[in-house]
Amino acid sequence: MDLQKSDDFETVLMKVSNKLEESLKINEATRPDGLSARLLKILGFVTAPVFTASVNPGATPKEKRKADVVPIFNKGDLKALKYLVKTKNLKRTDLEKAESGFQVFDLLEKNGIISCRDTQPLQEWLELIGNADASKCLQQFHAKGISCRTKQASTNINFSKIVEHFKPTQKLKELKEEVERNNFIILKGLLGSGKSQMALKYACEFKENNASSIVWKLNCKDLTSLQTSLRYFCTIHDIRVEMDESKPPQAFIEDLGQAILQILTSRKEAIHLLILDDLLQDSCRCLQNFIRECRTHQHIQIIITTFQPLFDDCKIIDINGFTSEEAVDFLSGGIEPTNEDKDEYIKLGFKYGFLPLGLYCARTYMHHTSISPGKFNKLCETKELRKIEDNHCIADDPSVLNNKTLFKALIQFIDVLENAETQKVFDMILSLQYLEIEEIPLLLFDFFGSDSPETNYAIETNNFIQALRKFSFGKIEGKDDDRVLSTHYAVVSALKIFSEQQKEVLNTKFQTQDRILLKQLLRAFMHVMDKDNRSKTDFRRNKMMVQHARSALIHADELFKKDKILRQDLEFLMSVIYVHDLVGYTYNFDGILNVAAHHSDMAKSYCFVLLNVDQEAFENDLKDECGRVESIDMLDRFCQEKAKHLFDKMKCMASDNAVKLENFAKCYILEKYRAEDDISALSKILENDLKRETRLNERELETLCHKGYAVPLKDMTHLFLYELLLSTFYTHGRRIFYLITPVDVIKARIFCSYLYISYHLAQTITNKFQQWECLYAMLTERSGTLQQCIDDHSNLKQHNMIAFQKVASRCEAMLQEDRRYFMFGIFKTDTRTDDHCQAIWLKQLIRCYKHMLRFAQNETEKKEVITKGKECVARLQESLPSMEDRTCFQGLQFSVGEFCECIEDYDEAAKILDTLCPNLKEQDLIKEKLNKYEKKASILL
Repeated sequence: MDLQKSDDFETVLMKVSNKLEESLKINEATRPDGLSARLLKILGFVTAPVFTASVNPGATPKEKRKADVVPIFNKGDLKALKYLVKTKNLKRTDLEKAESGFQVFDLLEKNGIISCRDTQPLQEWLELIGNADASKCLQQFHAKGISCRTKQASTNINFSKIVEHFKPTQKLKELKEEVERNNFIILKGLLGSGKSQMALKYACEFKENNASSIVWKLNCKDLTSLQTSLRYFCTIHDIRVEMDESKPPQAFIEDLGQAILQILTSRKEAIHLLILDDLLQDSCRCLQNFIRECRTHQHIQIIITTFQPLFDDCKIIDINGFTSEEAVDFLSGGIEPTNEDKDEYIKLGFKYGFLPLGLYCARTYMHHTSISPGKFNKLCETKELRKIEDNHCIADDPSVLNNKTLFKALIQFIDVLENAETQKVFDMILSLQYLEIEEIPLLLFDFFGSDSPETNYAIETNNFIQALRKFSFGKIEGKDDDRVLSTHYAVVSALKIFSEQQKEVLNTKFQTQDRILLKQLLRAFMHVMDKDNRSKTDFRRNKMMVQHARSALIHADELFKKDKILRQDLEFLMSVIYVHDLVGYTYNFDGILNVAAHHSDMAKSYCFVLLNVDQEAFENDLKDECGRVESIDMLDRFCQEKAKHLFDKMKCMASDNAVKLENFAKCYILEKYRAEDDISALSKILENDLKRETRLNERELETLCHKGYAVPLKDMTHLFLYELLLSTFYTHGRRIFYLITPVDVIKARIFCSYLYISYHLAQTITNKFQQWECLYAMLTERSGTLQQCIDDHSNLKQHNMIAFQKVASRCEAMLQEDRRYFMFGIFKTDTRTDDHCQAIWLKQLIRCYKHMLRFAQNETEKKEVITKGKECVARLQESLPSMEDRTCFQGLQFSVGEFCECIEDYDEAAKILDTLCPNLKEQDLIKEKLNKYEKKASILL
């Protein structure tokens, strides 16, 4: 099946799929030189009956050509293919829906894992299988003019990030020429001048021609963004940088910069390119040593984009926007305009400073409304341009001060949208000023809130998208719940100026604008985000939301300092507590510990504000006690008293605000975005799918209450508040497990105190609502106080046989427990039927038995511990196959391998640990990018 000259990439993939199908019909007997017998068994190769696809008689020639090579995959072969690709970060449901080899390839291409220019992952799979025919198909395809990339160095840029309206200019040509002579270049220009896009365009072309080069864009607009960006680079390149919470962010940024510099300087075989995007004075000061060192190495190129004068000893290219000729060509779409239109286009150019962003907004609106440039100019003249000279946003943002022409135009466009759109859609647009500008999940706006429960949220979000497209205020990528929006700093700045002006002109209406919009945003984050990161799909959604939630919280914290009314606003306080807690938890989960610490501290502080408790006095008592206690029992008794004090405050707060809490809880329960596991469980209880797909309606809630799977709203007036604060204190206490070594014992004991305070709060809440036990009551013990006993970072003499026997007994009892657990009023899990919950209890028990071996007094005790540990290992291994798509899977595997190594069952330990890091060869670890459990496994191996 040789390739024809007319074959496109899709056809090639279908032919490769067909070749793959032919070779996968193997078994151990017919292919002794192929994969090992164990791997063949795992892959599930069978010789089951095949199924074929029919061809539409009316198909186009291209469709018929594809149909000629439709693969005939049997079910075993398809399972094998999915096994090979499941290590990639694909959406589980999409992979399950794929019914042929080609559909799997198509999924890989859509997710950017393979492309017509880069088939390296596919080649690796073919090499694993030993399929020479399929490999030849790819080689023939690349031999026809598209070079196949070699092993790629890392990058976080791609062509999809370049805006569709990008127009190459003389300045881009100048940049390419200067890079040949200089390794350090600054693109300096106003917001909207296209400097970031120009740098990105050059970087994409550079990466395409230099596969072994690291090409990376760092976001430098503020210290938090810079730190997150540097941290991500280190994570991808497996660079470990110890995080010390006592250090200021500037010092940690310098540490990250030095770690990155070591990677770049050690790889001299290629030229590496960094883009420092939107570099400002504060970020520049933190990076000055890093930049100075990079400039001494000719194989490291740096392109900086900025509007500030930062350096005077390097090549600076001033980006001033289009020339008049380029502007006319851009606005006319490359079509030769009439002399009259040409004059009007030039007028538009002057009006918007010839900046690409403003001109593109104008071009989009003209196309959207089908009006001529002359008509558009008259439209603009009839609307009074807003005066922005005296606005305080100008003084806060020098980029606006020097660029008034563009901002007047953008604010005028916002005027048009305000008059053309509904209030809800326009509020969505205004809320962009509180978010990060890239990859904003549009799912968030489905939960932005509505005046009527009957509103179709998806339609409102689609209207919001259409409004943005009228002036091209943003770029939309992805489909359905995976859609993301990227906007521009200039658009966000214009929205801020517009909001400030509205407050001045219409003081009564817009006086509380920030408060209203931020509360709506925080509620949306509450409804979409979750601490339930069981599923990789759910964790990916939470992770996408977290940077935008962080940005909204920064604005909310600033508003809280200015607006004293918010101290009495129960809805605001509960929302900001919940979202701070979610952000801190998610950052902890992802390993960004110092950022997580800030949000965890803020969540706790707002709790004290809500309860009207003196935080300083409360924590001084904790600190004093932690310096005096000599045993965990002493600390436990003290924490029990503190928990009682807090619960009394919570009880009074709930009683005084019963109606508000009931309304808040009801809204949350009905509007909460439910994870896949929750939807499946609730659908079984209701005996039909949820009417609102991921949310409950009032009738479904009534049914769940009637069946005992939901808490009546009258009980939620207290329980919602209790559970929210319990969850927050528990998350704060869990920071004990993320402390770096050597551990500060007093700090560890303070975190330990919050775990025990949470435990006693949980016991009190459980006693009060015995039929509605909240999940956090169990988690506070399982992943809190019991885990703390196993780790004992607080150095309170818990590591002894008696202590571990108590922990083991409790874990064994909980494995037998038959009880429903609820989360914020809705059934969440039952430990006897929940494989995930059982697996985590078994993991804790196995860890406990591992420690008990050290304290066994004789061989009899040791054999008893080993026997019990093996039983737990066997039970856990039975459930592991159902855990493969879970975030906990590697942790569970490692606990089994670690125990086997501990009891000197080295063959079994090696087999399990080798599964965690299958590519390792002897001590060659540095070349591999390993996560936490892969690193631990490599050490044991």
